[in-house]
Parts: sequence; structure tokens; C-alpha cells
Amino acid sequence: MSTFIKKDVACPNCGSTKKLTIISAVNSLENPELKEKILKESFFDFECPSCNYRCSLMYPTIYHDPKKGFMVGLYRSGTKGSKVEAPASINALTKRRVKDLAELKEKILIFDNNLDDIAVEMVKNAILEVFKKSYENESVKAYFTKTGENGGLEFAIFCGKNKTPQYHLSKREVYDNCCEILRSLNYKEPSGDFLRVGPTLANELLTKYKNN
Repeated sequence: MSTFIKKDVACPNCGSTKKLTIISAVNSLENPELKEKILKESFFDFECPSCNYRCSLMYPTIYHDPKKGFMVGLYRSGTKGSKVEAPASINALTKRRVKDLAELKEKILIFDNNLDDIAVEMVKNAILEVFKKSYENESVKAYFTKTGENGGLEFAIFCGKNKTPQYHLSKREVYDNCCEILRSLNYKEPSGDFLRVGPTLANELLTKYKNN
């Protein structure tokens, strides 16, 4: 079930205190409107009633989709005590951990499209290698957005400080090849804790495949 907690929060701008509803757990079936806020990236929006200052106030939360059978824990990287532990009662679920709202949104879109997020990360690995060669010394990030023509995977690419994304459509066969790599490696997810599926894991698996 979704969990709501009232908490006193100080405005980062004027310091005045207001009651903020902290949503520490989201059940997508019970509260589909919260899922929509995540997809619109407005879930953590804050507006101060005293000075009208607006910002995003991120806090740890867990997103659960009982129908799709997955759970995603979001926590701020490096925060003491922020690690999301998985109780034994949810061992059957696909469990992931992310560090910000954009990553949470991406996980939801991936699983809503019935895709393997590890294979998607491997596709992103190949895409980012190409873009990073064109944008030397600049950060490049990619996020899955949807499946497109002939089942291809569309990604939003953010280069450097540019907040306007470029869109790249990867052929479905690239994703299928990554799924085959996972099968050939006989990859098994570690049980228990929420798994961080990102560039590090994708690189490790691709390196292992190349060295086999």
C-alpha cells in the first residue's frame, strides 16, 4: 500500500516551515495518480506558501507495481542509512534501486514495455560510446523513453549542459542481441537486496562476454 507521512519541512529559500506530505511508498494500482506524477517528473515538486519559491525536494521512497511484479527503491546516493533493504516477503519481485527521479521514471517505462532493464543498459552502453566520442569532456546521459517503429527502443540523450534532449532510435535487433548475451552468460541476479542496474553492471557483463 502507499504510505503518506506528514513532516515539517523548512523552505530552502526563506526558511519558513510548512507541513509536507512525504510519500515513502507508492503502490501504482492503489494510486495511479502518483505514478503519473513520477512520469511527469513532478513527484518531488515543492512550493513555499510564504515566498512562492519552487524546487524539487527529493527523499527516499519505494515504488511498487504489483501487477508487473517489480519494486524500485529510490534513495539519495551517499546518504547515511539510505540503503534500501529487501524483506524476505518480497523476494519473488524484481527489485531495483535508483538514485534520482529520472532513473525511477526510466525503470517504470522499461518494465511497462516488458523489457529487460539489464539488456536496455547494455544497449545504452553502445549508444553512449558513440555520443561520447562526439562530445569530448562533456557528460552524456541516456534514458529509455518508449518502444518505437518495429519494436525499436527510443532513448533521450542529454549532452553536456544542454537540457534539450536528442532522440535516438535503436533497432530492436540490438536489444535482442543483448538479451542473447545475457543468456549466453547464464546471468543470474543476486537474491536479496535491491539491485543497482546501471552502466557499471552493463560494462562488467559486456567485458565478461568479450573475454569468454
